[in-house]
Amino acid sequence: MAPLVLTGGRAADQAAVTTRHITTDATIIVDDAALTAKFKTALLAETGLKTLQIDVATRDAVVALVGSVDSEVLHRRAVQIAGSLSRVRQVVDKLVVKTG
Repeated sequence: MAPLVLTGGRAADQAAVTTRHITTDATIIVDDAALTAKFKTALLAETGLKTLQIDVATRDAVVALVGSVDSEVLHRRAVQIAGSLSRVRQVVDKLVVKTG
């Protein structure tokens, strides 16, 4: 009797790798969304920082802040809050201080 040969072993391995990548990508997206939510929640607790003035986007644990704030003190505080969140790898600061 001839031995049983299973074909598609390589395909199964590739499918497993692809599944791991998809799972990893989904985890990163969830983590990024959680970081964004944590930042927005922290902003709500800060006097003077209006969430409507700051847009936040997170990708691969890099938090980007875009918008305007009323003072340099608030600017520094927003960046500090973002950087203090666990799992944040980097903060991209594109905030501007309003003049006049």
